[in-house]
Amino acid sequence: MKITEKDSALSFLGSLEEHLNKCLPSAAEMVRIITAIVHESKESGLARHTNFAEAAFLNWFIAPSLHQFLVQHHGLNKEEARRALLSESFRGLPEYGSGTPARPHLHPFSKVIAATPQAIMKQWKEPGRRSLVRSCPDFALRAPSRHKVVFEGKYFADGGIAAAETALAAGIYQAFFYRALPPITETSKHRSWDYDYACFLAFDATENGSLQKAWNSVSNEVKITGFWEGANIYVMILRGAANTTMNPPPLVAAAPSGCLARKERSLGAGYRQNR
Repeated sequence: MKITEKDSALSFLGSLEEHLNKCLPSAAEMVRIITAIVHESKESGLARHTNFAEAAFLNWFIAPSLHQFLVQHHGLNKEEARRALLSESFRGLPEYGSGTPARPHLHPFSKVIAATPQAIMKQWKEPGRRSLVRSCPDFALRAPSRHKVVFEGKYFADGGIAAAETALAAGIYQAFFYRALPPITETSKHRSWDYDYACFLAFDATENGSLQKAWNSVSNEVKITGFWEGANIYVMILRGAANTTMNPPPLVAAAPSGCLARKERSLGAGYRQNR
């Protein structure tokens, strides 16, 4: 049976999901670590890209792990992996990301799922460029990665099933929105926008796994026929490794390298004093 490019992409994203779950700490550990990182980031003022929980999760854990995955499992060297990875916080992650994933051209709609026709018309009547939107996903993979993927990230740490279902639907919709935007050809002034796939990448840090339960409640017909086969969307709900215990390292200008869940680190002095 011939392996298609889409089969290869599905295998790629499935392997990435497995890699991330092995690298990341458990839900309870993640909450503790993220709380410490955000606290020290605000206290020190050294790392604005980790000043709130979702940014800390994406920039401290996901960006280094994505970079490592490309190097260890897909044959890229470190510089090639850096070129392949675009990050909204690339200035704070110079070792891992090479630039912004922002779409070069403006467009008339936003990714907000609850926008009313009245709100859209009001936006369109704003003067100048305020009437238009520039999309900027959390991450994107491009060449020399073998697959071009745009990522919408989510850190979900508090809420029951109703909140989880809202977060799930909104996150998948936003990933769909990015993927559905028309392609833009690369020029000397800007990168191309030509992603083949979208991924909603979320970490469920709730005690009872409410986001995972919300995803499990979606029918396989929707997951397979709708999201993947029909829309090129891969949904990745992460819970981490239940047997992993670690401490966050002291904050620096960029996130640490490697699979953090495999390395024991000590808390920064500022956090120990203010705990």
